Amino acid sequence: MQGPNLIQLIAACLINFRTRKYAFSADLEKAFLQILIKEEHRDVLRFLFPVDPLNPLSAIKIYRFKVVIFGANCSPFLLAAVITKHLYLHVAEQHTRDTLQRGMYVDNLFQTRNSPEQLVQLFHNSRKLFTDAGMNLRSWRSDLAELNEVAKEHGVLEESPEIKVLGMLWNTNSSTMRLRAEQKWSGKYSRSSILSYANQHYDPLGLIVRVEIRMRLFIQELCSLGLEWEQIFAGHYPELVRQWDTLRAECKIALTKTHPRSVCNSENAVLHVFCDASKSVYGAVAYIVWTDGSCVKSELVKSQAKIVGKDKAPKVDTIPKLELMALLIGSILASYCVKALFHVKISAIYLWGDSKTALSWCSSYDVKEDFVSNRVRQIRNNVPQAKLMYIRSEMNPADILTRQPKAEVFLKNTLWWNGPPFLVSPESMPPQTDLFNLMPEEGMKKEFITTDTSIIPSAEEIVSQSKQARPDLILASKAQKKDNNDHILTSMPVGTQLIEDDLASENSFAGFESQNSQNPDFEGFETQTVQPYVPYVNWAKWDYYHDILRIYARVFSVLFSFKEKRIHKQVKPFNKATLKPLTAFDFRKAKSFLIQQMQLECYKKELSILKSGKSVKKGQCRLFGLHLDKHGTIRCRGRFDNSPTLVYSNYPVLFGTSHKLTQLMLWNIHRSENCPGYSYAMHRVKRDMYFPKFKITLRKTLNKCAKCRIHKARAYAYPGNPPLPACRTEAKTPFEFCGLDYAGPIDIDSHDFRGQMYICVFTCLVTRACHLVMVPDTSAPAFFDALRDLATFYRMPKLLLSDNGTQFHAADRVLKKLQRNKVIQDTLGG
Repeated sequence: MQGPNLIQLIAACLINFRTRKYAFSADLEKAFLQILIKEEHRDVLRFLFPVDPLNPLSAIKIYRFKVVIFGANCSPFLLAAVITKHLYLHVAEQHTRDTLQRGMYVDNLFQTRNSPEQLVQLFHNSRKLFTDAGMNLRSWRSDLAELNEVAKEHGVLEESPEIKVLGMLWNTNSSTMRLRAEQKWSGKYSRSSILSYANQHYDPLGLIVRVEIRMRLFIQELCSLGLEWEQIFAGHYPELVRQWDTLRAECKIALTKTHPRSVCNSENAVLHVFCDASKSVYGAVAYIVWTDGSCVKSELVKSQAKIVGKDKAPKVDTIPKLELMALLIGSILASYCVKALFHVKISAIYLWGDSKTALSWCSSYDVKEDFVSNRVRQIRNNVPQAKLMYIRSEMNPADILTRQPKAEVFLKNTLWWNGPPFLVSPESMPPQTDLFNLMPEEGMKKEFITTDTSIIPSAEEIVSQSKQARPDLILASKAQKKDNNDHILTSMPVGTQLIEDDLASENSFAGFESQNSQNPDFEGFETQTVQPYVPYVNWAKWDYYHDILRIYARVFSVLFSFKEKRIHKQVKPFNKATLKPLTAFDFRKAKSFLIQQMQLECYKKELSILKSGKSVKKGQCRLFGLHLDKHGTIRCRGRFDNSPTLVYSNYPVLFGTSHKLTQLMLWNIHRSENCPGYSYAMHRVKRDMYFPKFKITLRKTLNKCAKCRIHKARAYAYPGNPPLPACRTEAKTPFEFCGLDYAGPIDIDSHDFRGQMYICVFTCLVTRACHLVMVPDTSAPAFFDALRDLATFYRMPKLLLSDNGTQFHAADRVLKKLQRNKVIQDTLGG
């Protein structure tokens, strides 16, 4: 198994590396080989290896690794986990620990500082830190001469002034960076060769993305011509040949461009993202604006662009929709840059576009088309605090992405590298610039904002917030407040008061949302990003469905017992010894609660439509025939409405495609059925649940099963048949080269003998003739008698091939001993 991904993103590391005045790079020597594996775990790293590597038919030996191997799927995770654990144990300050961890990419360390003293001190601290772990930080190089001298004294300096940093080349003497220019052209004008050349271009920050976009458009044009993969088109399309040669020449020119390593030396900055689109390309470019003393500077941080695919043409058929896609790319880019610049305080985010139609969509809640509304919702979730601004096309640097300037013009264009002039001089701001409100206040109550689980407070915080707003929602009486075990009650999500009031109703949680929406006291809470009145389950902490089901079943059992005791006025202090065994009713209520909580998170809009008595006619679930059962759970309608009996398997529950509860349920069904095949698993799952992208999601989930992967793994492949040896193909005297084996035992019953005998079979390797000799047993003396019989009829063979039986080993030792006997050698020599 690969394990979770703990490696930092390359582009994020590069963005972080291009901040502050001074930087250094270092490398962990043989990082993977420094991690020992426990002896009881080494058996999983066994592998087979022939004794003679040149002879694949030689004997096989079993080896096993003692350290983490380089190249395994799990190796990067093991290294990152060890480093993270070491930093956690030996670095007390959280900020320092996070800074070091975010500056690590596998076995490389990249750090930046504004002070030379801090950088030198970090050199000594990091060296000591990894030395304590048994790792050696070597290949140090910095654009600070003082640190290079210190590294040289310790013998860990990288002599070359130009080093590789995550795919780019960093010249420490000039403190500049450039892209690697190592592209090789095969000279064949075919789709495969052109695609191979284009994929050699590596630009994670999108500094010269305009050249890459032109290559993608050229490849798209080749695909539209219907050419074969290896078909040479030079003779049929000379214009395409000239166009490709021009692109290759411009790519070489663009790769010679050098870029400053440091683009921001301040702890405070402003992020500007410009977006634009055309019929074939849409993208965005981000700039960071910061103050250096009395001077304001602006530098390109990252850009991203995509070409419009032919399959998307029917859906994205207008320029405003493409401009909206560009704004979506810009919002993703802005969110990515803010996370990468974790030590820079971004005071403001501006999202610029030159389409007032797309900007108006983002500031409006009255959008009827699903395609537009879904993109607008994603933009709001990505950058909720951003300001939408309008800019004219001639001042928009992202407009360069949609045009095709030559490389010489593109590389000298200050609009691309530094952005429009008004970023550094606000007095040059054009008067036509308009501000659009991304999230207007009057529209907040009309739409439910999707809750981001990464910012949802804990259950205790939700309860404390609810006490301030509606004290009557907390399940606690005066007698219970005096109880020392009150934490059992307050740890329940808000909304559990319905268990008291509506215990007799099966729809205990179904009316939760409608009660809140009808109460005027709840009107103001819909304007908040976090909904404190939505029951919350921390799905991320659970790995098994039975665990979460049993825990919540226990919670419901305790709550129901309190209910009964309060009714009979027998409220006593809580005691574990008084816990009742869990019943089917408890499990049923817990399952119903978890499913309804999942549907509240995934299908808020569909749930509100169904509760209003309408049918769902839009969205990805419009064909599922959704309806509410008597418990308030959304179910899918099949083709069994005329069935005389109600069977719930005919109406599966609607689950979220990517929800954690869906994964837990799929794994539970898969394990309980002993890892069945895909067809049976699909039939079994449909009895209980259904969700969009059913087949794809089910197949992806089942493919992760380790037990199934073991059974489906291919066995060790036998080597191919080698050529026959010379003794099998050369013309020789019969029985000069022999193969031998035994047949038997054979029961013999005659007038003079009764017992068992064996047959010694000699086979000529050339003529395939056979010589049979009857022997009494399989001992070495009996074999010598059979060999003497063969030599009497023909001649003594030069080579005997056997299956390494014990009698043959004994005969081999005797013959070799006779050959080494000095008396016999002297006799034969004389």
